[in-house]
This record gives sequence, structure tokens and C-alpha cells, in this order.
Amino acid sequence: MENNIVLRKFNFRTDLEDLFELMTDSKDQMLFHGRMQINSLPDFERWMINNMAHVYHDFYVIADKSSYNIVGYVYSYEYRAYDGHCKVCIFIKSKYRDIGVGALCGIRFLNEIFSSYPVRKIFIDVYDYNKQSLASNLDAGFVEEGCLKEYRYESGKYYDLHLLGLTRETFYEKFKTVLENDV
Repeated sequence: MENNIVLRKFNFRTDLEDLFELMTDSKDQMLFHGRMQINSLPDFERWMINNMAHVYHDFYVIADKSSYNIVGYVYSYEYRAYDGHCKVCIFIKSKYRDIGVGALCGIRFLNEIFSSYPVRKIFIDVYDYNKQSLASNLDAGFVEEGCLKEYRYESGKYYDLHLLGLTRETFYEKFKTVLENDV
């Protein structure tokens, strides 16, 4: 499966409807975003145009190249060239989790950022209820740099927001072999 996964630039014409379905799915929205109140494809299109112009720095669709199905997306935001950092968000459809797709796409995307921009550190935000993501990112070399206590209210309970960071040096030290073997 991992060899069939590709990162490709988002295409409004071909990807908008699938992305609308992914980003507005109430079951998974809490993993990457606050509650989105977008109820139509035209509203979502306007929202995406605004985010592509003002929020996202790089935005890629994660796709299965054998079926062309979108299995997720990854984007960078809050890019600060002067400060040498940005934030990243990776979202994988539930049926593609736990099989290495997120890890492989994360490695590819972080390599793209570190190779293309003068970024020294990448940050990610992970909510406490997203235990799988928190554990995976800590295993990948991210370190907790901060925690906002009781930051998000979800399903009747408050959850912490963990700010994790990964340096360029740690990334290449940890994933050099993976990148060399990723064809």
C-alpha cells in the first residue's frame, strides 16, 4: 500500500468535492479542526479559496495512485521564513490509519518542507484525545514544547493541546535511511 501512496498538489477542479466530504465529516473533524459550519459545496469552495490564499502555505492531497482515491491531505501553515519555522497538519481517512500511510506521508512532506524552505523547525498541534497521533509523533522524534491545559471542549470534557516540535537535524538523523529507500 505504501508504494501506491502519492502526495500531489490540490486541484480545485478534481479534488474539491472529495475534500469537502473529508473536512466536513463530523466524526473526524475534531482531530484536525474546530467545528466547521460549512453546509454546501459552494460555501466550502469559497472557504478553501480564502485558506489557500491566506492560511495554507503548501497543501497536498494524499492519494492512492492505483485508484486515484483521496486518502487524506497534508498542509503547512503559519510559515515564518524569518523565524525559520512553520506548522503542519496531516489527516488520514480512518480506514488508512494504522498501516503506515500517515507516517510515510509525514516523512515525505516534512522532507519537502525542509528541502524547499529555510525551515529549522516544524511544529504540530495535537489534542490530548488524539492519543494515536500524539504517540506516533513523539515516536517520530517530535518533542513536547508546550501544553495548553483544557484548551478544547469536546463531548462534554476539556482536553489539553500539545505543541510538538521537530528540528531539521533530528528529522534527517532519524529518517535518513527511510528517505534513501523511499522510491
